[in-house]
Parts: sequence; C-alpha cells; structure tokens
Amino acid sequence: MKKSLLSLFLLASFVFLFSGALSAQTVIFKGGFCLANFHSFNQDPLSKAKTGLIGGLGIAIGGPQVFLEIDALYFQKGCRNDVGQAGEYKFLLPVISVPVMMKFRMSRKQTSPFIVFGGEAGYVLEATQTGTGGTAWYPIPEGVKRFDFGVVGGAGFEIGMDTLSIVLEGRYHYGLTDLGTNNNLRFKTSALCALIGFLF
Repeated sequence: MKKSLLSLFLLASFVFLFSGALSAQTVIFKGGFCLANFHSFNQDPLSKAKTGLIGGLGIAIGGPQVFLEIDALYFQKGCRNDVGQAGEYKFLLPVISVPVMMKFRMSRKQTSPFIVFGGEAGYVLEATQTGTGGTAWYPIPEGVKRFDFGVVGGAGFEIGMDTLSIVLEGRYHYGLTDLGTNNNLRFKTSALCALIGFLF
C-alpha cells in the first residue's frame, strides 16, 4: 500500500511539473468506477468482470476544440470467477495508469460533447488472487510483467461553468500486453469505466 501511494504521489508531482512547463490550459481531477476483466485468459476463458475504482488527475493542453490530455490514474484492474476448481476468487491487479489521448470537443461553447482516443501505459503495483482457498501473491516481474500497454477510447459531456467545468465520461481500456510470463498464466486486461471530473 505504501508503494502504491508513493507511486501515485510521484506521478502526480510529475503531472503538475509537466503542466507548468507546457503552460497547460486545464488541470483535471477525476474519479469513478470500472468493470474490469481479463481477455485471452488461459486459466479462465469465462472470467467475469469485477468492480473497481479509478481516480487521479491530469492535464489538457491545446484548445479550443482539440486537446492533448495526459492523465495519471490509480486503476483497480482484475477479474472474478464465481465457480471454478479453486472456488470463488478474484484476481486483483492495481496499476498506475497513464493514458495519453487526443480530445475533440464538438463545439467551442463552454458546454459540449467530446470524444477521446489514444494509448495507455500502466505500471503494475501488485498481482494477487483471493478466494476461498486464501490469497496467492504473484511475484513481479517473475510471475506477472511490470508494464501494461493498451489503447483507450471514449466519449463524454463537458458542462462549462464560471470557475470550473464538470465532465461526465465513459471510457473503454483494452490491453495489448500479455502480462503472463509463462504458459501457465496468460492474460490481457480490459475495463469499462464511468468517470466524473472537474476541470480548473
């Protein structure tokens, strides 16, 4: 947990320093929920989505309708299975996620719909499996790879106000990296997220 908080603090500091260096127009605070799952999962092709949290901050550079957005997010990825040889279990994979995306606002007005798409780099903090049989820890990077890369896309609605804007957004993250390090464990991540954000 201490490593997770330290990693999030360092990434947050980097974002603020980077935003100052580039004179970013907008600082973004956002958070929400996600339905996370694995695809190409050799141990459980019928794995189900688990709920998790996502939150952090970012910057948006550009405007008035086209932006480069860079976020630093704590992201609870993973999956679950109700019935299996090991009974009920959850595979927990918290990561520090850094999406780098293009954002297109449909209007120059303060209130406007928008779309986003781009890539994602993730730093895996830990990998555990919890269930009726107890908790199993997967060593990193021997059991699970440290870095996850993927693509992300979504859409939302930005509501402009005098001093800030409120953002409602949906995103889909699709992992491209096989995070398993041997044939006994192969998987890639995916997640559907609902976010609310505040732009200053």
